[in-house]
Amino acid sequence: MIWTHLGAALGMLAVPLLALTGHLTLPLLAVALFAVGVLSVFSAAAEQSIIPDLVPRPLLVTANARFGQSGTVAQTSGPAVGGALVSWISAPATLLIAALSHLAAALLMTTVQVQERRTDGPAGSRVLRSIGQGLAFVYRHRTLAPLGISTHIWFIANSAAMTVFALYALRELGLSPVLYGVMLACVGVGVGGLLGAFCAPAAVRRLGEGRTILIGKTITPLAWIGVALVPHAEPWAVVCLAGAKMLYGFSIGFEDPAELGYRQAVTAPSMLGRLNATMRSANRTMAVVGSLLGGVLAGLLGYRVTIWWMILIFAVAVVVVLATPLRTARAPQD
Repeated sequence: MIWTHLGAALGMLAVPLLALTGHLTLPLLAVALFAVGVLSVFSAAAEQSIIPDLVPRPLLVTANARFGQSGTVAQTSGPAVGGALVSWISAPATLLIAALSHLAAALLMTTVQVQERRTDGPAGSRVLRSIGQGLAFVYRHRTLAPLGISTHIWFIANSAAMTVFALYALRELGLSPVLYGVMLACVGVGVGGLLGAFCAPAAVRRLGEGRTILIGKTITPLAWIGVALVPHAEPWAVVCLAGAKMLYGFSIGFEDPAELGYRQAVTAPSMLGRLNATMRSANRTMAVVGSLLGGVLAGLLGYRVTIWWMILIFAVAVVVVLATPLRTARAPQD
């Protein structure tokens, strides 16, 4: 985590330096952002893998919920702050601030005192071999396999729906850009995500991880049905979209801690990094597929019809959980 945040800081710092010297081009910008994206995969896998070393197993869901709440605040406030900074001090200077934030993250992580329980095999292990072990572990597991497949399907539908959503709200429903941004960040996903993460630990204690995951995945298509049924009148459209997006944010904040906590609890420390890297890489690949699918369907069928098709795909993700042992799964507590 320390080294990947330092690398991301250097990648982002390169952009304002190149702009300052007059050498910034689109290919160089793409290379810098690609490097930052690759490093984020390593960093995220490490962050998800180190949590069991920081808290006891019964507190995994609560810990993930707290991380989810802080992430929700950052993700909802970040775009607004970033947009304001771009208008005030220019885009390259904003990336300089982003680079400093990665540097600050790396410095803070050096203060974390933890004894990592990693036993990732002999020093001669090859990367491709580790990738194969991660794939085999995830997709041969009795409950992690359906969890992974359901989540992959969810990412396809979610990425496609989110690709279409902005155009649907701004063009078809006629919302102003300012009203759309305030509704999405302050009323919708942000508040809903915080509430969902707050409720997740109690739900897991009462229902178990499997049923909590099932409820979260079931709420998602219900939220998008609300989006698809929004009327064209602007005042009502804002109210309905805010409510639907709040429910959508709640489903994510409610499900994610249960899913992450379950994965961390049932996976041995020696395999946890490989599992998280496998899941994250596959999910991001499905997100790319979903974005392309959403754009194509929106062009062929229109925005509202495309959202209805994505609702059906969200429902398939629910069926995968419902039809497998994952629906009643509980993580061991000792």
